[in-house]
Amino acid sequence: MSVYTVQVPLDSFGEPAIEKAVFLREGFSWPAFFFGLLWLLWYRLWAIATLWLAACALLTWLALWNFGFGTTFLIALALQILLGLEANALLRHKLSQQRYRLLDVVNAEAPELAEHSFFTRHMPMQTDHLPVLKSPQPSVLPTDTDNEVLGLFPLPEDRR
Repeated sequence: MSVYTVQVPLDSFGEPAIEKAVFLREGFSWPAFFFGLLWLLWYRLWAIATLWLAACALLTWLALWNFGFGTTFLIALALQILLGLEANALLRHKLSQQRYRLLDVVNAEAPELAEHSFFTRHMPMQTDHLPVLKSPQPSVLPTDTDNEVLGLFPLPEDRR
């Protein structure tokens, strides 16, 4: 069972716009671990991608001049693991900068089930399955059949 945090943007009145909800799975991010720089660029985390490139360049320089291959490999692996652990926190921080706020936490087996659980809890109840109450029929006054009236009024006007 996975845990998903639901981030929603605030509209101009400060109310959450539930239809634009973003679901972030908590835990280790395997795509960020395997494709570090590409993952950062895909999610437009520009500043962190720049720091990532600088760290990779520094590791390359250290591997060539000071450390051996094994030590450099372990440091690079540690950085990849760190990115995998913190990837969703980075996305959550980016969303908070864009006025997204945490609205709910959902437990579900799959993202689709998390969405279903969230929207059934937070969307207003639909009224199409409720019983329809009949409104009372307007009472019609009996009309005089000799004086036929055209229009919306049931009785003719009094003569003056």
